[in-house]
Amino acid sequence: DYIDQLQTLQDEATVSPLAGYMFDDTNFQTESSVIYSTIQEYLPRLQNGMCESEEDTIALIDEFVGRLETAGINDVIAANQEQLDAYLAGQE
Repeated sequence: DYIDQLQTLQDEATVSPLAGYMFDDTNFQTESSVIYSTIQEYLPRLQNGMCESEEDTIALIDEFVGRLETAGINDVIAANQEQLDAYLAGQE
């Protein structure tokens, strides 16, 4: 019965329309590098609760977001959305 259940699960599975999509960041190598470095710098402090208060945490998050924006994350997000929209249009 287990094999039949697995087969039914596979037969009824919905494949995400995003399957196969990958962002081409060729034109954003510098931004990607700075964004990655920024995440590596801030994430451990945020994940491990290393701030002394809620206010300090909020201030650190605001600083983190500001650094990501300075690094060009909004441009990367916009380019990713543009590529994704084109990919999805090609899937129809």
